[in-house]
Amino acid sequence: MEMKDRLYNYLKTKKDFVSYEKIEEALHISTSDEKRLLGEAIEELEKDFKLYVSKNHQYILFEVSKNLRAGELSINKKGDGYVKVFDMPNESDIFIQKEELKYALDNDKVAVEIIEFDGKDDKRYRPRDPEKRSGRVIKILDRDLSNIVGEIVKGEDGLEFKSLDKRDATFIMDEDELADCVEGEIVVLEAVNNLGKNQFTAVIKNKLGHKDDAGMDIKVICAKHEVYDEFPQEVLDELEDIPTEVEDKDRVGRVDLTDKVIFTIDGKDTKDIDDAISVEMIEDGKYFLLGVHIADVSYYVKPGSAIDQEAYKRGTSCYPPGSVIPMLPHKLSNGICSLNEGVDRCAFSCEMKIDRNGQIKGIDIYKSIINSKKKMNYDDVNSIIEKGEIPTGYEQFVDTLKLLQELAHIIRHTRENRGASDFDILEPKVICDIDGTPVKIEARERGEGERLIEDDMLSANESVAKREAFNEILGRPALGVYRVHEFPLPTKVEKFIKFVSSLGHPVKGDVKTITYRTISDILKQITYKNETEASIIKSMGVRSMPKAYYSEENLGHYGLALKFYTHFTSPIRRYPDLMVHRILTDLVLNPNVDDAIYDYYASHLAEICRQCSDREVKAAEAERECVSMKMAEYMANYIKEFPDEEYKAVVCGVTSFGIFVQLPNLVEGMIPLSSLDGYYTFNEDTQSLSAKGRAPIQMGSELQVKCVSASKEDAQVTFEIVKTLEDKKDRQEKGKKLVKEHGRNIK
Repeated sequence: MEMKDRLYNYLKTKKDFVSYEKIEEALHISTSDEKRLLGEAIEELEKDFKLYVSKNHQYILFEVSKNLRAGELSINKKGDGYVKVFDMPNESDIFIQKEELKYALDNDKVAVEIIEFDGKDDKRYRPRDPEKRSGRVIKILDRDLSNIVGEIVKGEDGLEFKSLDKRDATFIMDEDELADCVEGEIVVLEAVNNLGKNQFTAVIKNKLGHKDDAGMDIKVICAKHEVYDEFPQEVLDELEDIPTEVEDKDRVGRVDLTDKVIFTIDGKDTKDIDDAISVEMIEDGKYFLLGVHIADVSYYVKPGSAIDQEAYKRGTSCYPPGSVIPMLPHKLSNGICSLNEGVDRCAFSCEMKIDRNGQIKGIDIYKSIINSKKKMNYDDVNSIIEKGEIPTGYEQFVDTLKLLQELAHIIRHTRENRGASDFDILEPKVICDIDGTPVKIEARERGEGERLIEDDMLSANESVAKREAFNEILGRPALGVYRVHEFPLPTKVEKFIKFVSSLGHPVKGDVKTITYRTISDILKQITYKNETEASIIKSMGVRSMPKAYYSEENLGHYGLALKFYTHFTSPIRRYPDLMVHRILTDLVLNPNVDDAIYDYYASHLAEICRQCSDREVKAAEAERECVSMKMAEYMANYIKEFPDEEYKAVVCGVTSFGIFVQLPNLVEGMIPLSSLDGYYTFNEDTQSLSAKGRAPIQMGSELQVKCVSASKEDAQVTFEIVKTLEDKKDRQEKGKKLVKEHGRNIK
């Protein structure tokens, strides 16, 4: 680690390639042991995708290079690629023309050279958006062909494998393996030998079932992202030693809170309950004492165990429509770790003393035993808080819930005053029948119950992050797993302001000095026409900022306007939360912490954070693809029965090749530009299409549309415009403008 830091710090000062000899000289490398350590440090930085090594063994860090970047390649249906740059969240993706891929495949980690344009360059390579960049692949840094999902099909010479992902490669299987397969079977391959020019020999490592099996559509999408519902045998074997209830030895060293009024609030169907709540007034009503009690998963899932290794590999639970693919087996997630009603459970408690201005005046974190007095659900809690209706069984909790609501409003108000942004965006909920067929799609509702739980969890995550910043016991830097969200670039904020203004909301914002309040102040200036427009504008606000991720460095959270933030409250379904619990146990609350424990975390946290961020993205992609596929399936079935039905739709995206629209039930689809009458020009700044003699089409425009096709296989829905719609206010404004210009006799 010391040699790696020395090498990294030296190379950070060099803007050009450095030879191995110069590195040896600069770092005063002389002994064989030092040379070995230097070689290992180079390998580690290469493995971390921080260091580029040329063919003639010259070295440069990607972050200091002007035109070299490392990232993950995604290839679209046309065969072109985009590279998402590693460790530089404010940098835009790099476009790669298919001729410049150099045999790189979808999901490869690659080194890219950014193309510097001048007036003589081929315009094909120049992206339309001046903020976007083009490049060429110069090196494949890492390729994972251990998880290739496909179908066994009948070819000219018998059975063969047909890949179901976007990798443009050929996989050749042994005849003996194919002999055990049947046509239509869905299998997962692992490549074992590279034959050159993207041809590989491969073996079957998993069989998912037949393509016509119920639920196979979801399984295939999830498997592409390495999300599997079945657990390895070694994990199942370890479960035999997991208890089903809290034992006497588990209570040692824990605070007994079983007499305290603690309860849970979740969805009606939730079975993996990892957070519980308690609240009371203390010191003559001067302070709220908020308790957030989280399942102590770390007590049962030990580092290095088969269960832990599988949880680390998964990184998170995944929630495709109609199902749950858990990070932990059900015996843990729904059993001994779940804070079920009326049973004792091991927990991690975070108690916060909060004043009436929403300021946290005291934090106490400790291990506990709790017993949930009530499994509440959001529908019932919303009935009490929003309607004053009290469902049976809730009578004794009404006052506590109202106190919790009062505190939530204070916390929320404090957060808004701090500059936290409100990104409450509409999300679709796909309801499927027992066979997995989508029967209804609707907007997911979030009531007061959902919001107050979110407020309480945010407070706990902030409080734990402050304690997780290891308190210098060893005189060494703080360690933690932080949920970070970096500041947006001024150019992105400026583009967002132009976009909002183009929709008829003339907003102002200081792009020279970006603060926690910048985006939230822009949003506060907007009076939304309707909920759909609010969702569209907020979505564009999210896109103007970098994505949140996990980091061993505390970089703060811009969206929440917090200097300290982590994920502590969901260890059943998120591996980062499990790691935070371990750090609290081993470092923060451990009076006997030593250098060995510290060094273990110091050398592993960066890799763990990267894995957790990657798995979060993969699970989200799987969920998103499943939703898109089910939406297309729903529309395909619907238009068979109602082929001529027309729908009101709102434009939610505009590109140079088409218009994306959203129906009231949040089904999304595209109107190809080629289907429009007239010649339309695309304006990148205003995200709009305009044609002579026609009203411009832009984000938020209302259209009357008809669904002309829907493909479950391609997860695509295609619409055509029947007519454009303008609301009464828009017509009045246009009328006033015409009268002003031409007089009242204008027809």
